[in-house]
Order: sequence, then C-alpha cells, then structure tokens
Amino acid sequence: MSGKNMQKKKLIDKNIIQKISIFFILLIAITLVLSINFFPDKILLKEGQICSKDILSPGDFEFIDLEATQNLREKAAKSIKEVYDLNLANIENVEKQIDSLFLKIKEYKEKIDESSKDTNDNITENGRRLTDDELNEMANEINEDLGLYISEQVIAGCLQLDNLSLEKIRVDIKSSMRKIMEQGIKIDDLENAPPKG
Repeated sequence: MSGKNMQKKKLIDKNIIQKISIFFILLIAITLVLSINFFPDKILLKEGQICSKDILSPGDFEFIDLEATQNLREKAAKSIKEVYDLNLANIENVEKQIDSLFLKIKEYKEKIDESSKDTNDNITENGRRLTDDELNEMANEINEDLGLYISEQVIAGCLQLDNLSLEKIRVDIKSSMRKIMEQGIKIDDLENAPPKG
C-alpha cells in the first residue's frame, strides 16, 4: 500500500506543478497580449513624408497667432450688440409725467388768473401776481399731487411765464429727454456714476 500511496502522491504533486506552471504561462501570455497596446509603435518617416496615423504628444502645446487672434477679438467685439434694451414704455412714461406737470402748472396759472380777475389785483411791472411764499406753496402742492421732486423755484418760475413760453419749454424738455433716453446708458456713464450707498 505504501507503494501505491507514494505513486498517488507523486501524481498529485506532478499535477499540481503542471497546473501551477500552466497558470503562470497563461498569466504571462495574457499580460503580454494586453500590454502590447502600451508600447508605442515605431514610425519611420522620411523628410516631407506624411504620417498615416495621428501622433499624440506627451504634453500639450499651444501656438498663438497674435495678429490673427487680435483681429478675431476686434471682429467679435464689433459684432456684439449693446447690452441694454431700449424700453419705449419708459420714455412714454416720462413724457406723460412731463405733460402732467405742465398741465398742472397751467391749471394753477388759470386759478391765479381767475383770482386776479375777481379781485382786480394790481400787477407789478414784472408780471408777478403772488408773493414768493405763495408761489412756493403752489409748487409744493404740484409736487405732492404728482409725486415729483422738482425744485420749488423752477415751478414758481414756470407759474410766472406766459402760456406760449410754457409750451415751448414743455416741448424742449420732452425732445431733450427723448434724445437722452434713446441714447441709453453707456459704459463710460456707469464708470463715472457715483456709487450708491
């Protein structure tokens, strides 16, 4: 029995050695097959010859054509539209406020004219019918009625003008305001604007 056991043991040892050697041979073969892609192919080119494959660089390089880049930047800057959108509704709202201001001034002028006719007050040589305090009080009332903050002296001065001059001022203010608002806000205006706070 001992002879048979020894033969079995030798066979088992021989099988284990065979299996281990087959395992290592397969492991080496698989490793070689998979690692072939990691080794770069040698490319032999002659001067002026074009390569059939793309050659990847180990690092990134960037070559800048300064003149072409500058031209493209200028072209891109010129193609950009203004940042703001012109809102015509805002212009119309401001024009309505101007119209309502001058309408209110005309109403107060009519009240002044009616009261001066009723009382037959004497008019001074410069056409003023009321004192400065009364004119300033009316100017305050106009500001409060319209929710505006216009200087009292400006409104008081308008109350003393004739209707033709008042209408000319209204038209001039509206046209100037429209020109300014149609220009919009420029970058220089933003840089020169005082900070809020």
